[in-house]
Amino acid sequence: MKKGTVIRIIICLICIVGIIVCLMHIIPALRDYRASQETYDTLEEEFVSVDMDEDAEPEEEAEEEAVPEEEPVAEEAPPAEEPVVDDAWWYRDVSINFDALQKQNPEIVAWIRFDHKKQIGIDYPVLYSGDNAKYLYRDIYGKSRKAGALFFEGAIQDPISEGHKKDIIYGHLMKDGSMFAALKKYVKDASVYRDNPYFTVYKKGVAYRYRIFSYFVTQNGSPAYEYGFTSPDEAYRAHLDYLMSHSKVHDIEPDIQRNVLTLSTCAKSHSNDRIVVNGELIDVKATG
Repeated sequence: MKKGTVIRIIICLICIVGIIVCLMHIIPALRDYRASQETYDTLEEEFVSVDMDEDAEPEEEAEEEAVPEEEPVAEEAPPAEEPVVDDAWWYRDVSINFDALQKQNPEIVAWIRFDHKKQIGIDYPVLYSGDNAKYLYRDIYGKSRKAGALFFEGAIQDPISEGHKKDIIYGHLMKDGSMFAALKKYVKDASVYRDNPYFTVYKKGVAYRYRIFSYFVTQNGSPAYEYGFTSPDEAYRAHLDYLMSHSKVHDIEPDIQRNVLTLSTCAKSHSNDRIVVNGELIDVKATG
């Protein structure tokens, strides 16, 4: 056998081995991603009810028949009325069955939902255990999953309550676009913020409406991760100023009387960089 042929055979064998090794890593990861997403899709299908499609496009109006030129022009129609904006759907039309959810896991204390699911895709339960490591790589059933679960900062008991001004929710930035991966869209494209400035957090019997006022890339452990604040004092004012001064958007000045929720995820793999999206609490409504 010629030397060149032997070399080509060796190169082919090396390539085949390399492909097999890659597949051995990729296939389990893909299975893990799929299993994780199926878990959360099932939760949404069984325990979340939405009575309207907030992503639906308005129906196209039928074309008017052409008016023959010889016919007299009809009396001018009154100007069309402005479309009525339904600003109550987020608490009226969305229902979360927390009794059933907490039978799956009693540490499910909330559900976070962005308005336009097709654009953002964040629509998940949020857990509180007091331990920031517990759900880092485990789903709501305790199964080992790369996506883990969304969870509140463990040092704050009773998340989203009157006792403090600032909460944090953590979640992974997954390569398949799940969990908090969509937060990266805010720092990459300004139009995402313009189209998606609101999100809602649901707890049993209550819906909390947030308006995003700040988002940026920071580092783990930066002042963006301060939490608590028991009153609208100078320390809280300084924290809001920090969140605004580092923000990529400056359209809204947060009200010092309002509470803040920070959503946090990794900016990229194996890095200390983090993306934080900060929303101020603008409304609270009782739900059925």
